[in-house]
Amino acid sequence: MKEAHFRKRDGVPDGFVLIYKAPMEGYLTGCKNVTTITTVVLTVLIAFNYKNLSRLVTVPEAGTNFKMYGLVSKESDVFYFIAGFSALTIALRFFISKYPLRIYRNVDKYLAVFDSQLPMKYRHLEFARGQVAQAQPFLLNPWKRETFKIKDYTSVLLIDYFKTPSELFQMLKDE
Repeated sequence: MKEAHFRKRDGVPDGFVLIYKAPMEGYLTGCKNVTTITTVVLTVLIAFNYKNLSRLVTVPEAGTNFKMYGLVSKESDVFYFIAGFSALTIALRFFISKYPLRIYRNVDKYLAVFDSQLPMKYRHLEFARGQVAQAQPFLLNPWKRETFKIKDYTSVLLIDYFKTPSELFQMLKDE
C-alpha cells in the first residue's frame, strides 16, 4: 500500500519496485523548509527595517536598577547572524540534495528520487546496474562508508535501509 503511494507521489512508471527508502524524510524536508522560510523572513524584515536597526540595541537608561538587554549588542551583529543562518541553510540544502529519498528498480534499470530545491517537487536520476560505486566522501560528511557515486553524482546511501542487503550489491555489480 505504501509503495503504491510513494510510486504515485514520485511519478515513477509502472514496473519499478521500491528497493530503498531513506529514513527521516519528513524531518529533513521540515528542517529544510523551516530554515529557508526563517532565513527569507529575517532577511526581508532586516532589509525593510534597515533604517531602524538601532531599535534592536537597547541601552539601559541611567539611574535604573535593573538590567535591560537588546536583541544584539551592536547593529552589525544582526548581519552576522543573518549571514551565519544563511550559510547553515545553504549547507543543509546541499546535504539534502545529496540524499536520495527512495530508489526503485526495474530489472537492471534504477531510478533514484531526490528532494528538489522547490517544495513538494522531486528530482529523478536514472541509472543502470554497475553505474554505482563507492566514492570519496565530500567535506564534513559523517557517513564516509555510505558515500557512493551514482553516475557522476555523489550521494549518501544509508546501507541499512535497502529492502535486502543484496539490492545494494546488485546495484554495485557490473553487468
